[in-house]
Amino acid sequence: MVSKRLSLIFAGLFALMMLASFASAGMNLYPEQYEANVSHGNSDSFEIKIENTYENWSLFNFTIGNTSSLDNFDLNWENPGSVDTKTNKSINIEISVPKQTSQGIYVEKLMINPMKRNISNESDTSGHPGPKELEITVNVAEDKDLSIESSDFDNEKTTEITIKNKGNIDLTGINLTSSGDFEINFSENDFDLDAGDTKDISLNILD
Repeated sequence: MVSKRLSLIFAGLFALMMLASFASAGMNLYPEQYEANVSHGNSDSFEIKIENTYENWSLFNFTIGNTSSLDNFDLNWENPGSVDTKTNKSINIEISVPKQTSQGIYVEKLMINPMKRNISNESDTSGHPGPKELEITVNVAEDKDLSIESSDFDNEKTTEITIKNKGNIDLTGINLTSSGDFEINFSENDFDLDAGDTKDISLNILD
């Protein structure tokens, strides 16, 4: 009875070891998830490692692509070329967030899918090891940034300035005031400005 139990235990352990070795064969990706805080108009880069765990197959002809349209940020990556058996290779991925991208949390997924080649018979390129997915999360913070571009009065009483919303949120109720030795009248006041938009304002010095 004891010997039967031991046999069953050893059989179970052997089966688990076989399953583990089978599951680990192929391609691994490190990390499988990445999160970054990136301001609009800026970029971030990081490395991922592609590991080939095959004994007799090299990985080549990598296809790397996003699983959905990149509406909120751009991704650029290096192609790893090939990864020899029982080795790994690191590649760089760059995230670029366009100007005026709204505040929020954005998730993008990259599918990495190579072909495999038999190292003993290079004409044998039977299929794929199965794709790996890299999930990238980008946190874009709120940014209020209003700029004023002006010209000198040049001894004139009037001039024009351009106000631009350089941030990534819409601004409302913008109020222009002046201080100093003379009073200035603005052609427009208490206005709204969407992210990325500009408005020209005329200034007049009052006597």
